[in-house]
Amino acid sequence: MLTKYSSRNRILFITYCFLLFLHTKGIINTHASTNFETTAYTHTDLETVYTLAFEQDSELKQQLHTLAADRQNLSQARSRLLPSLRVSGNVSHSNTNRDNSQLDQDGVSRTYGITLTQPLFHLSTWYQYQQAKAFHEGLDHQEKSILQSFIRKVVETYLAVLRAQDNLALAKSEEAALKRQLEQNQQRFSVGLVPITDVHEAQAIYDNAKVNVFSAQNQQSVSLENLFILTGQSDLQILPLAANFPVTLPKDSTEEKWQTLALANNPELGRLQQEQEQTHFAHKTNRNAYIPTADLTSQHFRTERSEGLQSGFDSPDQDTTSISIEVSMPLYLGGAINANRRQSRYQLMAAKDKVAEQRKQIKGNIHNLFSLVSTDIQRVAARALSIQSSESALEATTAGYQAGTRNMVDVLQVQQQLFAAKRDYANARYDYILNLLLLKEVAGQLSPKEIIRLNPWFQNDL
Repeated sequence: MLTKYSSRNRILFITYCFLLFLHTKGIINTHASTNFETTAYTHTDLETVYTLAFEQDSELKQQLHTLAADRQNLSQARSRLLPSLRVSGNVSHSNTNRDNSQLDQDGVSRTYGITLTQPLFHLSTWYQYQQAKAFHEGLDHQEKSILQSFIRKVVETYLAVLRAQDNLALAKSEEAALKRQLEQNQQRFSVGLVPITDVHEAQAIYDNAKVNVFSAQNQQSVSLENLFILTGQSDLQILPLAANFPVTLPKDSTEEKWQTLALANNPELGRLQQEQEQTHFAHKTNRNAYIPTADLTSQHFRTERSEGLQSGFDSPDQDTTSISIEVSMPLYLGGAINANRRQSRYQLMAAKDKVAEQRKQIKGNIHNLFSLVSTDIQRVAARALSIQSSESALEATTAGYQAGTRNMVDVLQVQQQLFAAKRDYANARYDYILNLLLLKEVAGQLSPKEIIRLNPWFQNDL
């Protein structure tokens, strides 16, 4: 029994420990008001956003409640194998008139009874119970998939805000720098040091930078709205990613190990395997439809009669007890039995094909994501070097401009390259985190512990 529910229990236990951990740190106050609109949060980290989202997200609650409802199918299936006990009763009034007779009957009878039924042999019901058990175990995998998707959504929303903030800050810095260069060009033109074409080119580049600021502002507005939808908070000031955040593969990480983890723990594959198990028992049910069923039935009834005075006699009360075994077997149902058997066989074949296809997809996804994460690591390192190179190029170009060997357009272009390098470096770090989470999600390794692992790296860089 413990191994049957171990996957779901581990997820719930980790989530409980995580929420308890946040409570001990003072992040959650169980006695505080749950009105998110009036609570102020400053310098919000990833743990706080996750906790707020966990409490606020109605879609997550709906999915978990649906799972809780579906889990009742197992008890319903088990009940069909257990005894059933029913009580019944009725009251009837009778009046009998006989021609040329003084013995007319006019009275009331009351009948009470209890019936006990115990299935003795129902092979199809047993297979249906096994089918319900497989469905129940599939819900554990479905719950794990839901929680993994929720964790990824929280991190994606958090990083989308950081990405938008970085892009806006860089766009504003670029606009300010280009504005200064434009003003210098205008001053140089006014004293005849540069031609009007340099001013027009600088103006065009500056106008394009202003458009980029508008786009970045819109991107930030959208990301903050998504954060509000997720947490119910409109005044969150989330912490940035630390400059020294390590961009590396997990320890002892190889593609083969990720493949093994994914094939053993991927929740979608686990769900499809349990779905195959369900169709297997459904096929067994239809394949054995001709096998007889047997039920044991025990009944006890008591009948009490109350006759009128003119009847001429009193009817005695009556107790009846019976025990019976009922055996039934379908012989012909219009061809439905054979059709159901063929249908379930094809459904089982389709379920096996789904599992095989999912295995191939998992292997392909692991290969692609592992390669992507490895590339992200190299990309982040290359972007960092690109910033240094762009800074050196800007210094050299500026010196050349001051010496008269380079023009202002050259300076502006190199300056744009520097801001682009900074923007690409920030985006590369966020892409690395998201792709690593996707890799862990496919491998079935994404849990609230990942939030705890990442959280210390979101902090104010003083």
